[in-house]
Parts: sequence; structure tokens; C-alpha cells
Amino acid sequence: MEFKPEQFSNKIMQSQEARKKLEGLYSVWRGGDISIILDQVIPAKTLIKNVPILITKEQLPPIPMNRGALGILSHSVRSFFAQSGIDIKFSAYDISEEEMKKIEKGEPAIIPIHVYNNGERGVMLHGRVMRFFWMDFTKRLQGEKLREAMGTKVSITGKEGVDWVLDDVPEMMDDVQKDAYKQVDIKINLTDKKYYIPQSPEPVNINSRKDLSAVHVPIPKELEDKLDFKIGETPYIELSDNVMGVIETGGYDGGSRHIASPLIDPGFSGPIRTEITGEQNFIHLSIFPIE
Repeated sequence: MEFKPEQFSNKIMQSQEARKKLEGLYSVWRGGDISIILDQVIPAKTLIKNVPILITKEQLPPIPMNRGALGILSHSVRSFFAQSGIDIKFSAYDISEEEMKKIEKGEPAIIPIHVYNNGERGVMLHGRVMRFFWMDFTKRLQGEKLREAMGTKVSITGKEGVDWVLDDVPEMMDDVQKDAYKQVDIKINLTDKKYYIPQSPEPVNINSRKDLSAVHVPIPKELEDKLDFKIGETPYIELSDNVMGVIETGGYDGGSRHIASPLIDPGFSGPIRTEITGEQNFIHLSIFPIE
């Protein structure tokens, strides 16, 4: 869609107003799962644009909704689709004026998403595929609060400094700077376990993370340097019921990135399965209190 300069200015104002409202309500807000309209096969290494999804008032935050408010929301792909290679892109600018008016009125609306399959095998996309969320980064656990949460609100199997570290203090800092430096997340090294879904003429058709065990196989050594997309695994992690984890999805060295499936829900226990393009062998995990 094409927008006039004054429409961009209006969207900026809407975004600022929405952010203030959400900051007054939450540290993290999570919406319900959103479904696609029709089942669709996403071939391997293929981008399918304008896949329609249906959103309702209940899947959006309880504030006035408009294009600017939608623009500040992030989204998270359901984990079993992400572990099949599915990544989703969304932009509030792609929504038609007609559907935007429905959203503003609190009515169900059909909006487009763009779906890319990073994997080696086609995936049958169906049902609930993603959810919106929003987070206030100023409220994530930092510094001493993050340190105090380790072992109580967050437990990670392994040795600190080897398997995980609280965000590294840059070496060039002097002692005064180091005292003021706030650790803002946990760097967690991945184990040696790496998985992928081999090529097949039939698309993957799964309904839960449990189904993945039938299609995930360890990556053979001869393919380790040839696959761009790999499923990795952290050490065993436990989160209490009053905190939530969010994986950093971009900004890693060499252009590596974790695809758009960053949410680790309260009460999670087990290894986190990661979905990474590139050669990244760790993740950064931010911890948010649930209010």
C-alpha cells in the first residue's frame, strides 16, 4: 500500500500513544494464537506472500487498536512450525484500509502475513500459526535483579561461565564502569545436538512439538557445513511461573539469526529447541517478570 507523508506522521503518533498505554499495563503482553484461513503447503526454501490470517479483538491488546498500535507489536511463530523451518513476517502497512477499519471497530479482520520455509522439506501450514506479543525492555530483569533470579526464578543445568553467562561485561571498561554496567540477559551456549528435517516429496504435516520427534534427525557430519538452517538445543532450563523468557532474534555475528519464535512461557522446563539460520551456537535470553 502507498501512504501519504501525513499518514506516516499519524502512525508515529498512534505508536507513541499505544506504547504509553501498554507501558502502564504490562511488562509483557501475550495474545492468543491466530489461525490462517486455508491450509497451505509452503515449499522448502520458498517465500509465500500475503497468506491470509484471521484476527479478532481477543487476540489483540486491550487498548485502542489502529495501524500504529499494530506496528509496535511483535509476533511469535508456534514452536512446532518454527522447528519445521517456518518463519513469518508481518507489517501493519500491508493491511488494507477496509480491514484496518474493522480492527479499529473491534471486529474480526483478515490480514496478510508473509511465510518463508527455511527448511529442506515442504511444510503443511494449518490452523493456529502465530501470536502477537509486546514487551517493555525497561522492565526486564537486569543487573542484581537478574543475578538474584538465577537459581530461583531461572535455573540452568551446567556451569556458569561455561554453559551460560550473564551478559558479558566488555573488557575495555574500567572498574568504575564495570560497577555501573547492568547485565541485561543470559548468554546460553547450545549443546552439540543439532537436528534437521531431511528432504522428502511429501510435506511435513504435524500438530504439536511431540510430532517433531518422528521427523527430526541428527545432522550428519557431511551436512554440517552445508545446511543454513539448524535446530539446536540449550541445556535443561526451568522458569518459574512468574517470569517469561524472550530470545533475542537478531543482531548476532555473521548475520546469523533466530527466526521469529522467541517466547518461552512461564513454567517452562526442558531444553529450549532453537531455530537458527547461520552458524550461531548460542542464544541471548531476556527474562521478564509477569505482572
